[in-house]
Order: sequence, then C-alpha cells, then structure tokens
Amino acid sequence: MNKLSIPFAHTFTAEQKHPHMRKSIFQTTILLLATGWQLSAQTIFVDPLKGKDTQTGTEMAPLATLDKAVAMAAGFTGKEPVTIKLFPGLYTLWEKQVIKSPASIEAVILPDDTDWQPAKMPVIQSVSGNNSGVQFPHSVGILVAAENVKFRGIKFTGNANPGVKYYYPITKEDSLLKGMEVSQCFFAGDRYMAPIQAGVWAHGPNSSIDHCVFYNCKNALLFFKKVENFSVTNTIIYGSYEAAMWVWLQDGQFTFRNNIVADCDFFWTIPPAANPKTRFENSLFLNVNHNAGNWKDGVVPASDASFVFEHVQRSKKEQVLKAAPAEESGNRAGLPSIPEAENMGAGLFKAGR
Repeated sequence: MNKLSIPFAHTFTAEQKHPHMRKSIFQTTILLLATGWQLSAQTIFVDPLKGKDTQTGTEMAPLATLDKAVAMAAGFTGKEPVTIKLFPGLYTLWEKQVIKSPASIEAVILPDDTDWQPAKMPVIQSVSGNNSGVQFPHSVGILVAAENVKFRGIKFTGNANPGVKYYYPITKEDSLLKGMEVSQCFFAGDRYMAPIQAGVWAHGPNSSIDHCVFYNCKNALLFFKKVENFSVTNTIIYGSYEAAMWVWLQDGQFTFRNNIVADCDFFWTIPPAANPKTRFENSLFLNVNHNAGNWKDGVVPASDASFVFEHVQRSKKEQVLKAAPAEESGNRAGLPSIPEAENMGAGLFKAGR
C-alpha cells in the first residue's frame, strides 16, 4: 500500500464534519511526511559554487563543503548507506575527513554520462598539514573508518601544503574493516609542487580498484595488512617514481586484469622474505624496468620467479602519452591518452564511447 494513502484516508474520514480541523491535520501530516522524508532520504548534495552549508543538502538546496556533508552523514540514524553527491568544482580539505558509516562519495556527473567532460569532475585537494601520526607523521585526505565505502568519479590532486612530505588522498587504517571500492577516479600528483605519496593506502579485505587512473603518484597503491580478495582492474598507472604498487597478499587472493602500467621503474614491491605466487593477466607494461622490488633504504630489484604473467605484453617506447587536441569534443577532451588503453578498456570510461 502507498504510504501516502494511509494518513490521508484516515484524516479525511474521521474529520469530514470539521473542515478547519481537517485542514490543520492535513498541514501537519504534510509537514511530518516532509520531515520523515528528509530524515530517511540519506542522499546529500554538495555544490562548492552554488551551495551553502546552512542549507538542507538536497539537490535544490545543496551544501557548500564536503566537511559539512560528512558531518551531516555522521548524524543519520538510518540503516541505509549514505550517498554524498558532488557537483563539479573544487573541494578544499583543511583537515582530514573521517567516514564513519557505509557511504558512497560520488560525482553527480560520472565519466560515462553523456554530458561528462574532464572539467566536470569534482576535484578534492587537501591543504591540511600533517594530521595523522600512525606509523609516521603524514597527511590524510579522507580516512575510511567504516565498511563498504565507495568513491566514484572523483579527481584527487596532491597536497600543496609545504609542510607535508607524505600525503594520501584515501586511507583505511583498520585492517578488520571489509569492503572498499574506488572506481572511475583520477589521482593526479606533482612530484615537486603537490606530491601524492600513494593514491590509496589501505589495509583489510575485499577492496576493489576499477577503471581508475594514477598519474605521477610516487606510488599508486599501498595495501599491507590482511589483504584478501583484492582486485585491480581496467586501471592505468602512469609515472610512479618509486613503485606502482606495494601489496602484501594473504594467500594470493588477488585479481590483476586489463591494466596498463607505464613509465614506472618498479612494478611491485614485496616483503624481502616473501615470495608470493601471483598472477597478472591481460595487461600491458610500457617502460617498466623491474617486475619486483624489495625495500632496502630504497627499492632495489628482487626476484619475480613466483610471478605468473598471462597475456601480458611488454613494450619500450619513447612517448607513452598522446596529447588530446584542445578542440576535441566528447568525454576525452583535454585528457592525455595512452592509445593502447582504449583497446584494453583501461581508463576512466566503462562504456564503449
């Protein structure tokens, strides 16, 4: 039965002889329904250009900052996951944001939408100083402190604070938390001006990296404790100047498929005592000098005898990236591309457009 029919049927039947009372109850019912909808509809819209943090967070009255949206999400009492939808614009983080309940943080306009363009990606940039002392002083953009958290269609840039040496846009510290998905996101670092130490630094099982681009991050991915059922698919890792990935696997539960790794000296950093049997499938390595490395005051070559490469192509080429014409229309306008990526389905776009 339609929920709206219940109070109205009861109201108009019981109060037919009292029109003024009927009007009052009608108005009260409408107010209660509206309030109930606001409490149960756990979607928050944010627009840094047109929003205000004094508004309600609806699509027509969006908030202005991600800080306010995260705080509002923490106050929801419903069991359904929260969705925070970001309109195009720049989101500046002055402090780390902590996600304490299942949530999706995603662009209003996703890369496969027909009207998507690079400029319409919401951009998250931290200017915070060091805000975490876990293992060593560093800066975190968003701390995942809940299970089943998703990121979709967002661009993350480096931390421009001159006091920060190590910056991680997405971090998950608790290895007991299950489920994290990063999809169709772009991580753009600048080694000298706004570096990204690693796009994602996380622990725990059931994490997925899909259709992402890691561009000039020192390391793309750092996954260490209790790493199980971990997947990296349809992703481009370009220009990592330490290693593309550091992953300590549990029982080799790992999927690596349809990826491109380019202009990286080291592909995979493994523990010195470890020799994981790991399979890499249907991928392309361009200008990758070493498959495996160990950390000894820097990454040094290590044995890759236990690595299994199935349908992995390798190539050396002078120019990996191809500049996109500025006048090019469509969803790739303004983005440099790797020509081979389109044939493999690697990159931001899931649909064949």
